[in-house]
Amino acid sequence: MTTNNAALKFMSAISVGVHTLCSSNGPVKINGDLPAFLEKHPDTTLMPNGPQGISYVFEFVDFKDADHWDHYELYPTAITHNESQTLAFWAFDAPVPVDNPALIRLMKWFRMSLDQAIPLPGHDGWKLHYVRSGRTYRPDQMVEVYLPENRRFTSRKLSRKGRF
Repeated sequence: MTTNNAALKFMSAISVGVHTLCSSNGPVKINGDLPAFLEKHPDTTLMPNGPQGISYVFEFVDFKDADHWDHYELYPTAITHNESQTLAFWAFDAPVPVDNPALIRLMKWFRMSLDQAIPLPGHDGWKLHYVRSGRTYRPDQMVEVYLPENRRFTSRKLSRKGRF
């Protein structure tokens, strides 16, 4: 898969709204050919907060092997990784307003920040390990499964105990 194809496939799977992309010069608006833009600007990153709201949540996981995503109760929409980190993404079925209570709880639980730039696969050593377009969730559905009061185990607890 070429650099641009991996990035486009990833962005297509996790974003139901308009993308917010950034380069070294800050946020960018692309009027035209996205693959050509990505080719000219390999430092482009994806920001969680788009103009229509948040399209996904993500979690930096502390295991290095990207194959360990299968312990999640709700399978991620996409998994990306580099030599030392893995990111798991869960796409929403529609953009979610930033002030949505379920979204706020999920962001805290996953230690996610709206100003956290997401590296695109195919750039800076990041690879697209897994993607499933159409695998989307509602924030309230994720809260029901992942928040501590509802959870039997968490990826952080499992990884801290050295199971991975």
